[in-house]
Amino acid sequence: MSFGQGLPFDKIFEMIREQMRKAGLDLTDEQFQQALADFERFSKQLDQQFGGLPMSGIFSTRIEVGPDGTPKFSFNFGNEMQGTGPHLHMHQDGYIEPYVEVMNYDDQTLVIVEMPDALDDTVKVTKEGNALEIFAVSPAGEFRKVLDITTLKKKKLRSHSYKNGVLEIVFT
Repeated sequence: MSFGQGLPFDKIFEMIREQMRKAGLDLTDEQFQQALADFERFSKQLDQQFGGLPMSGIFSTRIEVGPDGTPKFSFNFGNEMQGTGPHLHMHQDGYIEPYVEVMNYDDQTLVIVEMPDALDDTVKVTKEGNALEIFAVSPAGEFRKVLDITTLKKKKLRSHSYKNGVLEIVFT
């Protein structure tokens, strides 16, 4: 079974495991094999559910490592399952509303925005008053999101960068 750019699951998981090791989070062989089995089982369930139909839209998988080192998967975060395949949330005005996560820290606030396949040169972040507007274009359509930043702990827009489908915005 393969995933992403045709890489087999075990190769992808080995890459993830190596990154976790570098971050000081090592899985036991048993935990690693269980995570791999869970992911492959989920992939087979998708194949059965959608009967081999092409899946339009964009689908996300999140892997979090708990304090005990056990990986936890959440499939379908930031997306909605509709029709014959998973889709991002389409706003009534025809644009894609990306998944956004806000993390407030003592020294900064991070806003993480998922915009898979957005074209790098189309990503725009603008702040006007208490509104942060995020825009990008992808083959699937236009991403748009306006955030009310009054609830952010830090409100001065310091920087933003887009890489591999993820926009990171830093406030200080």
